[in-house]
Amino acid sequence: MDPEVSDLLQMTEVVWSTVLGLPLEQRTETDAKAPGITGCVHITGAWEGVLLIFAAGELGRTLAASMFAMDAAEVTESETIDAICEIANILGGNIKALVPQPSLLSLPSTLDGPRANQHFPRTREVCALNLTCEGEQLSVLVLKKISDDATRTKHDT
Repeated sequence: MDPEVSDLLQMTEVVWSTVLGLPLEQRTETDAKAPGITGCVHITGAWEGVLLIFAAGELGRTLAASMFAMDAAEVTESETIDAICEIANILGGNIKALVPQPSLLSLPSTLDGPRANQHFPRTREVCALNLTCEGEQLSVLVLKKISDDATRTKHDT
């Protein structure tokens, strides 16, 4: 079973309210060329895919400030990375609990730059959220690995 948008929205809202104490609003469009930071975790095993969380502009710093109870001006790049990784890890763990088992969660990592520059070959989007937090764009995506069987052609068999 693949996660659905309603699952992803509920998980994200819970993390935002309990861990960060920040409001979220849904948005219809997204700017894939906006600069920002992306946190990601990979899920492997019976279900394989990746969870991505993209925070545009200064949102990563805002999230770190909230998570670590700091003033945003005092947040370092390292603390921003730690916060994005931790949020990706929490959301990824929630997604992992929904997918077929046994599945494992990787250590979180980050990518800098626009989402349009980030590619995860041999995956397809399962569900995605386009949100706004503190006036900045936030995107949460779940990508699923395309199985080797689905990508084979008749020539390959």
